[in-house]
Amino acid sequence: KVRVGANQMKTKVINSTLTPVWNQNFEMIVDSADGQFLYIEVLDEDPGNKDDELGRVSFDLSKLKDVGFADEWLPLEDVKHGMIHVQMTWLWLINQS
Repeated sequence: KVRVGANQMKTKVINSTLTPVWNQNFEMIVDSADGQFLYIEVLDEDPGNKDDELGRVSFDLSKLKDVGFADEWLPLEDVKHGMIHVQMTWLWLINQS
């Protein structure tokens, strides 16, 4: 799951691998980066049962707004090991001059 504020999107399910690659793009409109975070939850889907959380990450979008682009390996939180690779671009929807 990928979430910013009330915007939430779900990736496709990758079956039968310990090294999943999603390679998906998401676009979300963010009114203000200040105080906003990108949250990603990595889950093990269990049809008929509750999905198991494998880890999660958060990224402060104010950092992205300042640089415009980020290509990061983010460590999964609250687990022994694991990382997720994300590439993010901040696009202004209005002229900043």
